[in-house]
Amino acid sequence: MKKQNLLLPAILALAIASCKKEKNDQSKDIPVTTLIIGNWKATSIAEIDYTDGIRTGYDTIANYPLIQFKQFNKDGTGTSTNNLFTYEKFNFSISGRTLTLTNDTVTDYNDKTKSRLPDRVFKIIKVNSATLGLYYEVPPYVEDGKNKSFTQNTYYTRQ
Repeated sequence: MKKQNLLLPAILALAIASCKKEKNDQSKDIPVTTLIIGNWKATSIAEIDYTDGIRTGYDTIANYPLIQFKQFNKDGTGTSTNNLFTYEKFNFSISGRTLTLTNDTVTDYNDKTKSRLPDRVFKIIKVNSATLGLYYEVPPYVEDGKNKSFTQNTYYTRQ
């Protein structure tokens, strides 16, 4: 009889525990195009450099002297700024988990010259109401006769 008295409460406790509602991340139901709208501050940057296909360097946000922000507007425009000035104006589009930035103008940090970069394509690795994660792979280029490239993971927090 004692075993039955202990068994019944244990079964009830297990049944109640298994019926608990799971935490629902409501941002899963919101489209990426809506979640990305707003001002984002870079909080984590990891960059890996490659020369002739061999990893040659690794850098993090600790070595970036300027605080970086991205602003995405409802009308499909945006800006990249740092704690000194706005250095990039762009249009953006999203398809699935791919973010494409088409530059209007880019201002060089050192000499303030303006130019236009080719379109840049980012993979959205994370997006919710608080965090945005972007992966970018620079197309290979030649420098000093060597094939170079780099990848960058940048995480932002909503401001």
